[in-house]
Amino acid sequence: MSIKTIPEDVETAAAEIDPGESESFSHRAMGGALMLGSAQAVKFACQLASTVILSRLLAPTDFGLFAMLMPLVWFVMMIQDFGLSNAVITVPDVSKSHETTLFLINIGLSVFLAGTLAAASPLIGVFYGTTAVVNLAVVLSGTIVLSGLSTLQFAILTRDLRFGAMTIAEIGGAVGGLLASIIVAIMHPSSWALVASVIGNMSVGLICGWGATRWTPGRPARLSEVKHLLAFGGGIASANISNYIARNADNILIGRYLGAQPLGFYDRAYKLLLFPLMQIVSPLSRTVVPILSRLANDGPRYKAAYRRASNQIMLIAIPGMAVLVVMADELIPLAMGRQWSSVVPIFRWLGLAGMYMPLSQTLPWLLVSQQRTRELSTVMAMHTAVCVIAFVVGLQFQVTGVAASFALTDLFVGLPLMILYVGRSGPISAWDLVKLAAPHVISASLTVIGLLVFRHFVSLPNLPKLIAAGFFGYAIAWTVLALLPGGRETINQFIALVSRATGGRLAWLSVAS
Repeated sequence: MSIKTIPEDVETAAAEIDPGESESFSHRAMGGALMLGSAQAVKFACQLASTVILSRLLAPTDFGLFAMLMPLVWFVMMIQDFGLSNAVITVPDVSKSHETTLFLINIGLSVFLAGTLAAASPLIGVFYGTTAVVNLAVVLSGTIVLSGLSTLQFAILTRDLRFGAMTIAEIGGAVGGLLASIIVAIMHPSSWALVASVIGNMSVGLICGWGATRWTPGRPARLSEVKHLLAFGGGIASANISNYIARNADNILIGRYLGAQPLGFYDRAYKLLLFPLMQIVSPLSRTVVPILSRLANDGPRYKAAYRRASNQIMLIAIPGMAVLVVMADELIPLAMGRQWSSVVPIFRWLGLAGMYMPLSQTLPWLLVSQQRTRELSTVMAMHTAVCVIAFVVGLQFQVTGVAASFALTDLFVGLPLMILYVGRSGPISAWDLVKLAAPHVISASLTVIGLLVFRHFVSLPNLPKLIAAGFFGYAIAWTVLALLPGGRETINQFIALVSRATGGRLAWLSVAS
């Protein structure tokens, strides 16, 4: 899904940074970004395969136990990073001595936090009311050290736009994690298969990251010399903590108050729908943010680069989300088996959130690339408060209520707050963001209506019906966009991008203005 959405933006922005180096930089960025897009396609396929295969080998309770722990593990990893990877990527003039100091800080934090998590594992069992999570927590604490060892390596690769090396690491990690989980699931069907996936993914990524950078520590800088990096990282870390709470409080609350099985259903719906989307947006941020950072002092070019990147994401992602939401009754039994039918209503509500996330997940790009980290921390704290309130209210209506409350509250309260706050200063205003989203909102609404009619009148077996719905949904969405001025521009940019990848043979498809 991301293969053909970013290269033009990377190349264009790169060429505009330094005309004297534009040719070599553009060639390197174009080829690398294509490879990174390929990596996301492989990761998406691995995630889909994992969802389909493991859903048949494991029980909902296995997924629920794992989902109880992973929010805590990711939270500890976020503290371990402390936003320092973003400092390496975004702040100019980071020296080898700076990198060495940040690396040592990262490793020290990783070891301390891993030990703390392992020691606290009995308390985690008490919190959730089950001892089944204790040993899982002890083993998962080791992944925090693996993460700390690779954080700087991936920051360096991202900063230097070394997309080829990142592609190898990401594909290797995705495949390694998938194979490890399947092997363990066959030999010992349990939550340990999911733990094996995390360990396999991180281990392969660690080896690839160090092999690509060949980085070795040097003489560390004094703490006073990296104070500005720590301050920048602190702002990022604060925002990440808020975002973590917003994205994981649902798992914690469901696991604590509703139990492992309802959480297993919720987790599968999330993984099948929203996790692949996040796997696209998150890596793209590593591509787009460095480019936007270089253009931060050139308002028109900055605005154009962000508009192109976000438009292309929405062009591809939103119609696909509409298809998945409407066709959930056909998709879930086909992908996961009829024993997972309870996932359908949860899936649909989360799908509503998935339709606006292609926009909302790009808003932090603006604050990070403009180094507005204090504002980023504030807006994420506000968004988190909205989400947590929605989760608590939704618990009164069981697990489907959590999904519905989150989707509706975030759409009508959280997203407007973010747009207003992010657009109050900088090259892109709140009105710019509204104009950016408007054609996609109109297109998505009409696409959902058309798909509901299609689903009602077309009678086919599940797989052919899903395939036909996919073509029909994208046809409606892109036809509607082609009738709107902003949509025509987006489609023409996409066609130009595909045309370049096919040697110019599709240029005739461009929509007339």
